[in-house]
Amino acid sequence: MVVDASAIGDLALRTWVASVLATTVTPAVIATSVRSGSERENLRFYAELAAERDPAKSFPAPTELPRVTSRPANRLAMRLARGRVDNISFRSSFRAVNPAMRTRWSAWRSNNVVHAQHWRHSDGPHPTLCVVHGFMGSSYLATGGSSRCRGITGPVTTC
Repeated sequence: MVVDASAIGDLALRTWVASVLATTVTPAVIATSVRSGSERENLRFYAELAAERDPAKSFPAPTELPRVTSRPANRLAMRLARGRVDNISFRSSFRAVNPAMRTRWSAWRSNNVVHAQHWRHSDGPHPTLCVVHGFMGSSYLATGGSSRCRGITGPVTTC
């Protein structure tokens, strides 16, 4: 009940914050886009890249192995996992494929760090599940999704 109540509160707060930000920022974003054709050019660049149907061009392989740091997660995560949970992070070597966007994207330092959790259950190995969320994704939603998958046997690619 505590996790569900926290999840509902978390989603309500995130939804409210996202709505306020969208209402505040949208006019400026639209005005900037109208004034400059750069967004249209960026979309054209990626549309042409997508038309080539070459994943290696869109998602180039890392140029170097990352230096991964690890620390134990909080007790709630460990209790949910029924085992050990480590928070891991590393600097991403990804650079924007579009040369016109490299400087802007690389300036956002927090976007250049990958954060993840590594769960190891006390009752032995479980199928591997990789959950990737987008903007405002909630760890409670990821936890809820993985708990629904507990009965699955064999490799898990999606749930």
